[in-house]
Amino acid sequence: MPGPRPHYGDGYYGAYLRDPDGNKVHVAFRGDLPAFA
Repeated sequence: MPGPRPHYGDGYYGAYLRDPDGNKVHVAFRGDLPAFA
């Protein structure tokens, strides 16, 4: 289930999904990290 994961730190939001070949993919957003210039 996508959603906030407070035990990973402030600003973390992540989800796992499977691609058509069955591979597990992890997508994450870390709002607590500085933006790239």
